[in-house]
Amino acid sequence: MSTHLDLPVKIYVMGAADLPPLFDRDTYRFQILEDCAVSTMVGSVSAQSNGSIVYRFMSDSELQQNFDINSSGDIVTLRQLDRETREMYELTVRAETRASPPLVAHTRLWIHVGDTNDNAPQFETDRYTAVIGEGSTTGTQVIKVAAEDPDLGLNGSFYYVMTNESVPGMFVCDSSSGSISLIGQLDRESIVEYQMSIMAVDRGTPRMSSMTEVVVTVSDENDNPPVFTQSSYSAAVNEDALPGTIILVITATDADVAPNNVVTYHIAGGDVLGQFGVRRSGEVYVNKLLDREEEVNYQLMVIATDGAHIAMATVIINILDANDNAPVCDQVMATDCLN
Repeated sequence: MSTHLDLPVKIYVMGAADLPPLFDRDTYRFQILEDCAVSTMVGSVSAQSNGSIVYRFMSDSELQQNFDINSSGDIVTLRQLDRETREMYELTVRAETRASPPLVAHTRLWIHVGDTNDNAPQFETDRYTAVIGEGSTTGTQVIKVAAEDPDLGLNGSFYYVMTNESVPGMFVCDSSSGSISLIGQLDRESIVEYQMSIMAVDRGTPRMSSMTEVVVTVSDENDNPPVFTQSSYSAAVNEDALPGTIILVITATDADVAPNNVVTYHIAGGDVLGQFGVRRSGEVYVNKLLDREEEVNYQLMVIATDGAHIAMATVIINILDANDNAPVCDQVMATDCLN
C-alpha cells in the first residue's frame, strides 16, 4: 500500500527580458589598514542586471557588524578594526533584483586588515629580580628579560636598551636577546644591590616602547678575613685565680655576612701547658691553676678565623703575686744551752 502526499508548488513564469544579476567577478579582494576611521570605504562590488539591484551580506552576522554595504555596492567600515584580533574577513554578498520573486546572484568577498604600529612591546613582568655572587667573573649572565610585540614586520621588531643604572658600567644588556651580563667587579661589602631599567623599543613608525625594572642583589662570599680591634692586648691576673676566671675579652670583626662572618678564637702559641683558654665569645680565661713563682708572664698568640681566613693578635698576661708561700730561713742557728 503506497501513500501519496500532495504538496503545493508555485510556478512563476518569467519573461525573456527577466535576467538574474551577474557579478563582474567571482571573488573580490580588498585591503584596509587597521587604524582606518569608522565609515572608511573598503571597496565596491558590482553586478549587472536589466533592473535595479539590492546588495546585502549573507555571511555570519557577527562579521557583518564590522562592515556595511549600500545600494551602490560600496562597502564601508562600521567600527574600529584590530588586526591582532582578526586579520581576514570572508563574507558573501548577495545581489537581488526588485522583481517578485527576486532574481539573485552571489559573490565572495575577502577583506584583509593591514598592520599598523599600534602595539608597544610588552614585557613578561614589570619587575625582574636576580642574585649574583660577588666573586662572579665578567661575562657572567645574570638574567634574561623578554618582551613580545604582536605587530608585524618592523612594527613588531624591537630591541632592548638599558637605562637608569644605579651604578653605571657594572652590567650590559644584549640589544637582541635581552640577556644582562656582568662587566664590572662586584664587592658586596661596598654595594649590595643594583637597579636598572630595560626598555624594549620597536622599529615601527611611530616608535613605541615599554619599560621594566631589574633589581640585582649581590650575594656574599667569604672574601674578607677577620680583623682584631687591637693588634695587642694585655691584662693581669692573680696567681691564685680559680679556673674559669675571665682575664680579658678579645674581639675581631668580619665584614662578610652570616655564616661567613662567624668568628672563632684559638690560642696558637705561648701556652705549652694549657694554662689558659678562649671561648667563642672572645673571653680569655684561666684554665689551670697558676704559679707566679714558676712563670711571671705569658705572651700568647691568638688567632681569629671565619673558616677560610685567619687574623692574629698578641695577648700578654702578667701573673700577680699572692701570699701563698711561708717564709723560709736560709740557715738554721743552734744555741748551746749547756754551761
